[in-house]
Amino acid sequence: QAVFPGMEIRGTDYIIVDGQTGSGFNHTSYGIYIHNTNPNSVGAALGITIASSNIIVRHVEVEQAGEGTPGDAPGIQAKGKDAAVASNLLFEYVWSHNSVTDPWKLSGVENVILDHIISSERHPGNTGIHGQGLALDPTANNVTIRNSVFRNCHCTAAINPQDSDGHQNIFVYNNLFYSDNPSRYQPSGLFRNTGEDKLNNSRFYNNTVYNWSAGGGN
Repeated sequence: QAVFPGMEIRGTDYIIVDGQTGSGFNHTSYGIYIHNTNPNSVGAALGITIASSNIIVRHVEVEQAGEGTPGDAPGIQAKGKDAAVASNLLFEYVWSHNSVTDPWKLSGVENVILDHIISSERHPGNTGIHGQGLALDPTANNVTIRNSVFRNCHCTAAINPQDSDGHQNIFVYNNLFYSDNPSRYQPSGLFRNTGEDKLNNSRFYNNTVYNWSAGGGN
């Protein structure tokens, strides 16, 4: 594996990052490893940050993002910049785990596909911050989550849309949601939507749920 403390793509479009060294969800297939063991370094908060369009990221593992910056450091974040929308993003075979807050976060994006990704566990030392397996912040539209795994999510929800103006076209299908230890990992739900957070033309179907304990009843 090639090891880096963080990865940031900002201001440059049409980039492919592919660390493939094998096939499938096998750990040996992730040829790029993002892991910062120094919580005081500049890159400690990064994980992967995408603030550009037409980006493809494949076969990357992200571990322990946000160390030293609690509350503001998702493992993988795609976001618009300067009021512009980041669009046409593809993440395949990307594994984010043990981050301080959200393993995945999308904000100010459209036309995003998450395919064969893994979102699992927050940082083992973090017991106070509510994260999400995947946070959809204002505004994420035209997002497809498919063929992926959400494992041991200790959070508000495995997938949590948060936008009073509404998200458009969120499709979640052919995914696996499971827990190794439901007494410890108790999210409030799988796909959480409150009365204030609106979803339009969105679907959640053909997913498998195993050994899942919802602590909050959503």
